[in-house]
Amino acid sequence: MSFNRWQPSRPRIHEETGQVLMFATMPNLNRTKIFKVCDPPSMKSQCRLYRAVRQGFVDRQVAIGELYEFVFRGLYHEVSKTQMGYNAVGAVIYEPRLLVNNKLVGKPTMTYTFRNILDFQYGLEWQICTWMWKFLNNGATQDSLIGSAEDMAQELDDLAGMSESKYLTDFERQFDSFWMDEPIWRKVCSGLKEEFPLLPSKPRATSEPSPPRRLSLLSVPNPSS
Repeated sequence: MSFNRWQPSRPRIHEETGQVLMFATMPNLNRTKIFKVCDPPSMKSQCRLYRAVRQGFVDRQVAIGELYEFVFRGLYHEVSKTQMGYNAVGAVIYEPRLLVNNKLVGKPTMTYTFRNILDFQYGLEWQICTWMWKFLNNGATQDSLIGSAEDMAQELDDLAGMSESKYLTDFERQFDSFWMDEPIWRKVCSGLKEEFPLLPSKPRATSEPSPPRRLSLLSVPNPSS
């Protein structure tokens, strides 16, 4: 169950692999501090990350430093790497930060490692949908209001696919003048929890297991030898 009626419903089971998708649909209330979702730096971070994921620039495992430099070029003074981390970690229901240390990568590198890239995409959506309905409805005519999750799903597709210049003009450059009170998350999400489907249990093996090997026969020398 989502706290936001504009948030599109996404499948928890990947239709091709059968993998359970572990994206978040709300903030993690177990954390001492809940990051701001409706601040302009956070909004810019959410949108830029979302566009990069939807456009195929983000792999399932990505170096954090490289992701930051690519996504936030020209915006380093507004969106910190820490801010990006709040949005990335808050998108999934597990710890995505993983230190990778092997010859193929080179020097030890901190990465975001997602079980499935859809975890990252869908998890960013709860953040964006918190404020985007109001952002789009401000000044909109009655027949163009965002009134449903289906409308929002189309808007997310448009956000992902529009040119960079249109995105900057229609969205990012307007964020600093947009205002929305940050939800009181512990109140808004009180009683809610992330829901996961029950997967069928694996069938038990029907064949009898082999008895354990007699290792003593292999390791004890023969007295007659």
